Amino acid sequence: MAIMDYVKSHGIDANVTVADIGSVKGITSDIILTTKSMANHIPSSVSEQSTVILVTNLIKKDEINSKLDEYFSSVSE
Repeated sequence: MAIMDYVKSHGIDANVTVADIGSVKGITSDIILTTKSMANHIPSSVSEQSTVILVTNLIKKDEINSKLDEYFSSVSE
């Protein structure tokens, strides 16, 4: 999975959980990586407590890496 590859290659200590929309309510997370169409289904009680990162395709490793680079650059400044 691209996200697991990313955190491993960058030495980030992370727990990566794959969840469907029905399960996301019961999960606490710092980051939610999803598509725009799926983001609309994430309850606001969840999305307000997490950073939601949007991608067009959850399989495109380059796009995921780019979005995660942007996020981690912004929080490390």
